[in-house]
Amino acid sequence: ISSFQNIYLATIIKIDSNPSIAPNLPKKQGSVMFLKTSSLIDFESIFSNDQKFLLICYGDMKTIYVHNKKDPNLDFLKQFGYNFSDTLKDKFHPLVF
Repeated sequence: ISSFQNIYLATIIKIDSNPSIAPNLPKKQGSVMFLKTSSLIDFESIFSNDQKFLLICYGDMKTIYVHNKKDPNLDFLKQFGYNFSDTLKDKFHPLVF
């Protein structure tokens, strides 16, 4: 799903009111889709239209930032001082119990 290792589950939430034209994604505003970490997401169809989705990933307390060429936001965390193989910090990725 992303450049994070030790992710257990992900959710995609449709947050705008435009009907989704992307296949296999939530269609109506407020709709939620739960995904296994083995699920493949077509990021191109998410970003190619005027649609807004929120992707939330739930992971282990020691989730690790890894190099994944298929992640369209691969280098996003570098602006916060992360390097590949770093454990995610609570400041940007809070723990939820």
